[in-house]
Parts: sequence; structure tokens; C-alpha cells
Amino acid sequence: MTYRQTGVDFWSGPLNQWGEVSELDCDEFDKFFTITRYDVAYHLENLGTPDYVMPTAVAEWPGNRPDGTLGQFAPYRDVNDDGFYDPWTGDYPNFDIYNEGLDCSHGEVLMGDQVTWWVFNDMGNVHSETSGPALGIEVKAQAYVYDTNDVLDVTSFYQFTIQNKSNDNFSEVYLCLL
Repeated sequence: MTYRQTGVDFWSGPLNQWGEVSELDCDEFDKFFTITRYDVAYHLENLGTPDYVMPTAVAEWPGNRPDGTLGQFAPYRDVNDDGFYDPWTGDYPNFDIYNEGLDCSHGEVLMGDQVTWWVFNDMGNVHSETSGPALGIEVKAQAYVYDTNDVLDVTSFYQFTIQNKSNDNFSEVYLCLL
């Protein structure tokens, strides 16, 4: 897909366990979720204190749906291991707040000091850009930056986790960002 000059091959939203997506799911996830490490630290330091006001970014973090449909979305720490994102019970977007050296290679940990997370798929509609068949893939993405006083302060990084949610096995896949 290029810059939508002639059509669209990707749509917002996660795929369910059968590799499908509804129009409502596409609409619900047709946005970017931005949060800072400082929002999460504030949440952890102040949760349970009188008059605590949870940062909107923490409260609206798309960890998963309360009914469990569609699985886990954005990375979060499930403090009580109940399988559901609930920041009022201590769950939080999964920055490595306590410097535990979490494995960041699979998109399960939020990177940097500020991150924007989003999810998209290739099953949401007809492929009007390429006219090719849908593959049944879901892409979870995060763009992140660091708050520093050096070259990292003006550098942005991107991480994409691509999951095949179809019943097909692909033996040769080529990806490119232009």
C-alpha cells in the first residue's frame, strides 16, 4: 500500500481469533493511543490516595475488552493476573517502570518515554489499492521517543509486531517500509 492514492488495503482494528474484524471494531480502534512513562509512574505512585485522578491515557489504555473478546491489545502489566486490564486494581500500560530489564523484542513492553500505540489489519474491506487478496494479518505498532538532552531527543523509533491470524502458513514473506 502506498499513500492511498488509489485505494486502501489496511484498516484500523484488531482481528479476532478467526482472523475476522467487524466494522465496529475498525471504528473503535480508528485512533492512536498516546501515553507517557510519567503518566504511568504517576498512576502507580498515587493509586489509592485520597482524591486520586487517574490520567486519561491510563484509564483509556486499550489493554483488552472487559468481555475478553479479541484478546489482548496494547501491552499492559496485569498485576492481579485476572486477564483483564483494570487500572483501578493496579494494572498499568507496560513500561519497564521498575527497570526489571523486560524483553522488549516482541512488542509486549512499551518503549521510550512517550509512546503512541495503534493496531491495524488487512481484513477490514476490499483491497482497493492492490486488488490483491487479504492475508489475514494484524499489525500492532508503537512509535516512541525518549526525553533526553542528546541526539535521542530528536529521534523517533518504530516497532511493528505482525501476526498471521489466518489458517494459512506463509513460507516467504517480504516486508518493506518506504
